[in-house]
Amino acid sequence: MTLLGHDRYCDEVITQTDLLRGLLKGADLSVIVPTCPDWTLAQLLRHIGGNLRAAETAVRTGTAVVEPDKQVPEAAGPAGDDLLALDAWLADGAARFAETLREAGPATEAQVWTVRQPTGFWARRAALDLVIHRADAAGTVHADYTVAPELAADAVDELLELISDPRLAGSSPRLAELRGPGKSIHLHATDTDAGLAAEWLIELGADGFTWCCWSSTGACLPTASGWRCLARPPCWTSGWTASACSDGSNARATAPAIFWRGTRRLSFELTSDDRLGG
Repeated sequence: MTLLGHDRYCDEVITQTDLLRGLLKGADLSVIVPTCPDWTLAQLLRHIGGNLRAAETAVRTGTAVVEPDKQVPEAAGPAGDDLLALDAWLADGAARFAETLREAGPATEAQVWTVRQPTGFWARRAALDLVIHRADAAGTVHADYTVAPELAADAVDELLELISDPRLAGSSPRLAELRGPGKSIHLHATDTDAGLAAEWLIELGADGFTWCCWSSTGACLPTASGWRCLARPPCWTSGWTASACSDGSNARATAPAIFWRGTRRLSFELTSDDRLGG
């Protein structure tokens, strides 16, 4: 899938932040986020706002931000869990991020933690992180959630790209458990325009995963850097439910709330050559 463009990602940081803020008016910030059970809503907001400020600081100053809490002013947010204070802090962080990264353009190198990438990467990462965490927040407060199909599809693309990175595999022992020789998973958005190419093929092997994008004509298109290993991080796996068909020859799963749009569902069908293992 073609990237949505640097300016679009900068715009989405503002848009998704505003939508997130709208969800939380009057919310109890001490409530646990079901899809990220180690966090309350307040901690979720601090995670988002802190990351925005860390990336903005790295781009604006040209300095590697490896310890945001020490290097970035206001990275932790305001003291206490006052909703109005956190709301203002989050809005300000999003505005600063979008302005700084838009001005820098997509090609400026910036390092956050141990990851050094162009600003185009950080703009996309921030926008799609907000897409995901807005779904987390919506589920927590039992609110409706919608997202543009192209953003939902781009989030799947980015997920597969990120978790194909060997550095992530080395930091997450759970990824080593995701194996399945001879099995494959087919992700297919069933209510989008064909031109969006929101379709993926994932093949499981003895040593990991490989994946490719699927074109509107049905041909398998390799990703830019070739076949790569993949897995899903915990916050994503918790959103999927799967069940095998009665004959055990096929399996289907439904997507989490992120893939709902309006009154229609941007739904995905997962198929496997064999029954999904436990």
